Amino acid sequence: MRELDWQPIKTAPKDATDIEVLMADGTVYERAHWACDLSGEEQPAYIGWFVPVMNADGTVNYMRGIKEPKAWRQIG
Repeated sequence: MRELDWQPIKTAPKDATDIEVLMADGTVYERAHWACDLSGEEQPAYIGWFVPVMNADGTVNYMRGIKEPKAWRQIG
Protein backbone atom coordinates (compact mmCIF):
# COMPACT_ATOMS: atom_id res chain seq x y z
CA MET A 1 0.00 0.00 0.00
CA ARG A 2 1.26 3.48 -0.84
CA GLU A 3 0.61 4.82 2.69
CA LEU A 4 2.29 8.16 1.96
CA ASP A 5 -0.16 8.90 -0.87
CA TRP A 6 -3.15 9.18 1.48
CA GLN A 7 -4.46 12.70 2.08
CA PRO A 8 -6.87 13.86 4.82
CA ILE A 9 -10.47 13.44 3.67
CA LYS A 10 -11.18 17.13 4.31
CA THR A 11 -8.96 17.89 1.27
CA ALA A 12 -10.78 15.47 -1.09
CA PRO A 13 -12.52 16.81 -4.20
CA LYS A 14 -16.27 17.25 -3.79
CA ASP A 15 -17.10 17.60 -7.48
CA ALA A 16 -18.07 13.95 -8.24
CA THR A 17 -14.46 13.05 -9.13
CA ASP A 18 -13.83 9.33 -8.58
CA ILE A 19 -11.17 8.74 -5.93
CA GLU A 20 -9.92 5.89 -3.73
CA VAL A 21 -10.90 6.17 -0.05
CA LEU A 22 -9.64 4.64 3.19
CA MET A 23 -12.14 3.96 5.98
CA ALA A 24 -11.36 4.09 9.71
CA ASP A 25 -11.50 0.25 9.90
CA GLY A 26 -8.87 -0.11 7.16
CA THR A 27 -11.31 -0.90 4.36
CA VAL A 28 -10.29 0.62 1.03
CA TYR A 29 -12.85 1.45 -1.63
CA GLU A 30 -11.10 1.69 -4.99
CA ARG A 31 -13.78 3.98 -6.40
CA ALA A 32 -15.83 6.51 -4.46
CA HIS A 33 -17.09 10.06 -4.89
CA TRP A 34 -18.88 12.86 -3.05
CA ALA A 35 -22.37 13.69 -4.28
CA CYS A 36 -25.05 16.12 -3.17
CA ASP A 37 -28.57 16.83 -4.40
CA LEU A 38 -30.88 18.31 -1.81
CA SER A 39 -33.65 19.27 -4.26
CA GLY A 40 -35.66 16.07 -3.80
CA GLU A 41 -37.15 16.60 -7.26
CA GLU A 42 -36.10 13.49 -9.22
CA GLN A 43 -35.28 11.27 -6.22
CA PRO A 44 -34.91 11.61 -2.46
CA ALA A 45 -32.40 14.23 -1.31
CA TYR A 46 -28.87 12.92 -0.64
CA ILE A 47 -25.47 14.17 0.47
CA GLY A 48 -22.23 12.33 1.24
CA TRP A 49 -19.75 9.72 0.03
CA PHE A 50 -20.89 6.98 -2.33
CA VAL A 51 -19.41 3.78 -3.79
CA PRO A 52 -20.71 1.74 -6.74
CA VAL A 53 -22.50 -1.58 -6.30
CA MET A 54 -21.76 -3.61 -9.41
CA ASN A 55 -23.82 -6.04 -11.47
CA ALA A 56 -22.34 -9.42 -12.42
CA ASP A 57 -21.43 -8.01 -15.86
CA GLY A 58 -19.33 -5.22 -14.33
CA THR A 59 -21.78 -2.37 -14.85
CA VAL A 60 -22.91 -0.15 -11.98
CA ASN A 61 -26.23 -1.25 -10.49
CA TYR A 62 -26.53 1.66 -8.04
CA MET A 63 -24.47 3.88 -5.74
CA ARG A 64 -24.41 3.08 -2.00
CA GLY A 65 -23.74 5.69 0.66
CA ILE A 66 -20.82 5.09 3.05
CA LYS A 67 -19.72 6.72 6.30
CA GLU A 68 -17.14 9.49 6.18
CA PRO A 69 -13.77 8.05 5.03
CA LYS A 70 -10.64 9.05 6.93
CA ALA A 71 -8.37 9.56 3.90
CA TRP A 72 -8.31 9.64 0.11
CA ARG A 73 -5.95 9.41 -2.87
CA GLN A 74 -6.07 9.62 -6.64
CA ILE A 75 -7.10 6.43 -8.42
CA GLY A 76 -4.20 4.63 -9.98
